[in-house]
Amino acid sequence: MTDHPAGPLPAISEVATDELVAWFGDHGEPAYRARQVMAGVAAGRATDFEALTDLPKRLRTTLSDAFRFSSIGDTHVTGTDQSLTEKALHELADGQRIESVFMRYPGRGASAARTTICISSQAGC
Repeated sequence: MTDHPAGPLPAISEVATDELVAWFGDHGEPAYRARQVMAGVAAGRATDFEALTDLPKRLRTTLSDAFRFSSIGDTHVTGTDQSLTEKALHELADGQRIESVFMRYPGRGASAARTTICISSQAGC
């Protein structure tokens, strides 16, 4: 895998594991670092490379220079219904936009509280 000097940086989730292993090797890092990064990204505990505190600070900075953490860019959120519903517009790396709606339903009677999310699966639909 090569560095991407032109155009938007690839999102870390868009990079195949074997390519990430090669990237770490090219940067003098052991292969297990790729598994650490992928585990941290997949677990959803982190929102940026700085939150991957099992990696050295220098490596987190290098990752930030080479990759985007998320494939979703800017997000604009609008709340309604006393914050029970939130609609979000997400911008993708290619400039396309998708929407999501987060809906909270309070428990009533024998029904437990629940939360659902609807995400558009096609840009431009």
